[in-house]
Amino acid sequence: MTTAGAECFADTRPRVRQHVLDEDQLTRDIATVVFADLVMHPYVEDDDGSSVVDFYGYGVAARRARRDVRQLKRRGLIKAAVARDALELIRFLFKSNTVYATISHDDGGVIFYWKAADMSMEIDVFPAEGFWWSVSNVAHDSYEGSGYSLNTQALKHSLNQFSKEVESVNSNWRNQAV
Repeated sequence: MTTAGAECFADTRPRVRQHVLDEDQLTRDIATVVFADLVMHPYVEDDDGSSVVDFYGYGVAARRARRDVRQLKRRGLIKAAVARDALELIRFLFKSNTVYATISHDDGGVIFYWKAADMSMEIDVFPAEGFWWSVSNVAHDSYEGSGYSLNTQALKHSLNQFSKEVESVNSNWRNQAV
Protein backbone atom coordinates (compact mmCIF):
# COMPACT_ATOMS: atom_id res chain seq x y z
CA MET A 1 0.00 0.00 0.00
CA THR A 2 1.31 3.43 -0.94
CA THR A 3 0.48 6.55 1.03
CA ALA A 4 0.58 9.88 -0.76
CA GLY A 5 0.20 12.83 1.58
CA ALA A 6 -2.06 15.73 0.72
CA GLU A 7 1.02 17.93 0.31
CA CYS A 8 1.93 16.22 -2.96
CA PHE A 9 -1.37 17.46 -4.37
CA ALA A 10 -1.07 20.96 -2.88
CA ASP A 11 -2.86 23.66 -4.86
CA THR A 12 -2.90 21.78 -8.17
CA ARG A 13 -4.48 18.48 -7.15
CA PRO A 14 -6.67 19.11 -4.07
CA ARG A 15 -9.67 17.17 -5.35
CA VAL A 16 -8.51 13.68 -4.46
CA ARG A 17 -10.92 12.37 -1.87
CA GLN A 18 -8.74 9.55 -0.57
CA HIS A 19 -4.96 9.63 -0.28
CA VAL A 20 -4.30 5.98 0.48
CA LEU A 21 -3.75 4.04 -2.71
CA ASP A 22 -3.84 0.31 -3.05
CA GLU A 23 -2.28 -1.38 -6.08
CA ASP A 24 -5.76 -2.66 -7.02
CA GLN A 25 -7.15 0.89 -6.98
CA LEU A 26 -4.42 2.13 -9.24
CA THR A 27 -4.42 1.66 -12.98
CA ARG A 28 -1.09 2.59 -14.50
CA ASP A 29 -0.91 3.35 -18.20
CA ILE A 30 2.74 4.49 -18.55
CA ALA A 31 2.25 8.27 -18.73
CA THR A 32 -1.00 8.63 -16.83
CA VAL A 33 -2.50 7.41 -13.60
CA VAL A 34 -6.17 6.87 -13.02
CA PHE A 35 -7.32 6.97 -9.42
CA ALA A 36 -10.42 4.97 -8.61
CA ASP A 37 -11.68 7.70 -6.28
CA LEU A 38 -11.53 11.06 -8.06
CA VAL A 39 -14.08 13.81 -7.76
CA MET A 40 -14.49 16.74 -10.18
CA HIS A 41 -10.94 16.52 -11.41
CA PRO A 42 -10.01 17.90 -14.84
CA TYR A 43 -9.42 15.00 -17.17
CA VAL A 44 -7.95 14.27 -20.53
CA GLU A 45 -9.72 12.21 -23.17
CA ASP A 46 -7.34 9.41 -24.13
CA ASP A 47 -7.16 8.06 -27.68
CA ASP A 48 -9.21 5.00 -26.76
CA GLY A 49 -12.07 7.20 -25.51
CA SER A 50 -11.44 6.67 -21.81
CA SER A 51 -11.05 9.53 -19.37
CA VAL A 52 -7.65 9.70 -17.76
CA VAL A 53 -6.14 12.16 -15.34
CA ASP A 54 -3.09 13.99 -16.59
CA PHE A 55 -1.45 13.23 -13.24
CA TYR A 56 2.16 14.10 -14.03
CA GLY A 57 1.35 17.37 -15.80
CA TYR A 58 2.22 16.05 -19.24
CA GLY A 59 1.04 18.19 -22.08
CA VAL A 60 -0.39 17.70 -25.51
CA ALA A 61 2.95 16.56 -26.95
CA ALA A 62 3.04 13.56 -24.61
CA ARG A 63 -0.55 12.61 -25.37
CA ARG A 64 0.10 12.89 -29.13
CA ALA A 65 3.30 10.85 -28.82
CA ARG A 66 1.51 8.15 -26.82
CA ARG A 67 -1.25 8.06 -29.44
CA ASP A 68 1.28 7.76 -32.29
CA VAL A 69 3.19 4.93 -30.58
CA ARG A 70 -0.04 3.04 -29.89
CA GLN A 71 -1.09 3.45 -33.53
CA LEU A 72 2.23 2.04 -34.71
CA LYS A 73 1.70 -0.95 -32.43
CA ARG A 74 -1.91 -1.46 -33.54
CA ARG A 75 -0.85 -1.38 -37.19
CA GLY A 76 1.74 -4.09 -36.46
CA LEU A 77 4.68 -1.85 -37.33
CA ILE A 78 6.29 -2.25 -33.89
CA LYS A 79 6.16 -5.00 -31.28
CA ALA A 80 4.70 -4.62 -27.79
CA ALA A 81 8.16 -4.46 -26.15
CA VAL A 82 9.24 -1.56 -28.40
CA ALA A 83 5.95 0.23 -27.73
CA ARG A 84 6.45 -0.26 -23.99
CA ASP A 85 9.98 1.20 -24.16
CA ALA A 86 8.76 4.12 -26.28
CA LEU A 87 5.93 4.86 -23.84
CA GLU A 88 8.39 4.74 -20.94
CA LEU A 89 10.63 7.17 -22.82
CA ILE A 90 7.68 9.54 -23.18
CA ARG A 91 6.88 9.20 -19.48
CA PHE A 92 10.43 10.05 -18.44
CA LEU A 93 11.33 12.76 -20.94
CA PHE A 94 8.21 14.70 -21.88
CA LYS A 95 7.03 17.62 -19.76
CA SER A 96 4.07 19.96 -20.10
CA ASN A 97 6.13 22.34 -22.28
CA THR A 98 7.65 19.69 -24.55
CA VAL A 99 7.53 20.45 -28.26
CA TYR A 100 5.80 17.91 -30.52
CA ALA A 101 8.01 15.12 -31.76
CA THR A 102 7.93 13.63 -35.22
CA ILE A 103 7.45 9.92 -34.57
CA SER A 104 8.05 7.20 -37.12
CA HIS A 105 8.91 3.53 -37.36
CA ASP A 106 12.02 1.97 -38.88
CA ASP A 107 12.82 -1.75 -39.02
CA GLY A 108 10.52 -2.50 -36.10
CA GLY A 109 11.84 0.39 -33.99
CA VAL A 110 10.50 3.83 -33.13
CA ILE A 111 12.20 7.13 -33.96
CA PHE A 112 11.51 10.35 -32.04
CA TYR A 113 12.77 13.44 -33.88
CA TRP A 114 12.76 17.14 -33.03
CA LYS A 115 14.10 19.86 -35.33
CA ALA A 116 14.02 23.66 -35.04
CA ALA A 117 16.45 26.07 -36.70
CA ASP A 118 19.93 24.55 -36.21
CA MET A 119 18.87 22.45 -33.18
CA SER A 120 17.90 18.81 -33.45
CA MET A 121 17.34 15.78 -31.26
CA GLU A 122 16.75 12.17 -32.20
CA ILE A 123 16.07 9.16 -30.03
CA ASP A 124 15.69 5.73 -31.62
CA VAL A 125 14.18 2.76 -29.77
CA PHE A 126 15.33 -0.50 -31.37
CA PRO A 127 13.68 -3.91 -30.94
CA ALA A 128 16.86 -5.72 -29.83
CA GLU A 129 19.72 -3.23 -29.86
CA GLY A 130 18.46 -0.81 -27.20
CA PHE A 131 18.61 2.91 -27.86
CA TRP A 132 20.52 5.44 -29.94
CA TRP A 133 20.35 9.18 -29.34
CA SER A 134 21.78 12.36 -30.79
CA VAL A 135 21.54 15.96 -29.61
CA SER A 136 22.85 18.71 -31.86
CA ASN A 137 23.23 22.40 -30.97
CA VAL A 138 20.79 22.35 -28.06
CA ALA A 139 21.84 24.87 -25.40
CA HIS A 140 25.31 24.95 -27.01
CA ASP A 141 25.66 21.22 -26.47
CA SER A 142 26.00 18.30 -28.89
CA TYR A 143 26.39 14.63 -28.00
CA GLU A 144 25.28 11.18 -29.02
CA GLY A 145 25.30 7.71 -27.61
CA SER A 146 23.79 4.27 -27.65
CA GLY A 147 23.11 1.41 -25.30
CA TYR A 148 20.49 -0.58 -23.49
CA SER A 149 19.72 2.30 -21.16
CA LEU A 150 19.25 6.00 -21.83
CA ASN A 151 20.99 8.88 -20.15
CA THR A 152 17.56 10.18 -19.17
CA GLN A 153 18.83 13.12 -17.11
CA ALA A 154 20.89 14.59 -19.95
CA LEU A 155 18.20 13.91 -22.56
CA LYS A 156 15.45 15.33 -20.35
CA HIS A 157 17.54 18.48 -19.82
CA SER A 158 18.25 18.79 -23.55
CA LEU A 159 14.61 18.28 -24.53
CA ASN A 160 13.53 20.86 -21.95
CA GLN A 161 16.10 23.35 -23.26
CA PHE A 162 15.05 22.63 -26.85
CA SER A 163 11.40 23.25 -25.95
CA LYS A 164 12.20 26.46 -24.06
CA GLU A 165 14.14 27.78 -27.04
CA VAL A 166 11.28 27.02 -29.42
CA GLU A 167 8.84 28.68 -27.00
CA SER A 168 11.00 31.80 -26.75
CA VAL A 169 11.19 32.18 -30.54
CA ASN A 170 7.60 31.16 -31.33
CA SER A 171 5.19 31.10 -28.42
CA ASN A 172 2.34 30.16 -30.80
CA TRP A 173 3.88 26.85 -31.91
CA ARG A 174 1.03 24.88 -30.30
CA ASN A 175 -1.51 26.66 -32.51
CA GLN A 176 0.20 25.77 -35.77
CA ALA A 177 -0.94 22.87 -37.90
CA VAL A 178 1.18 19.78 -37.50
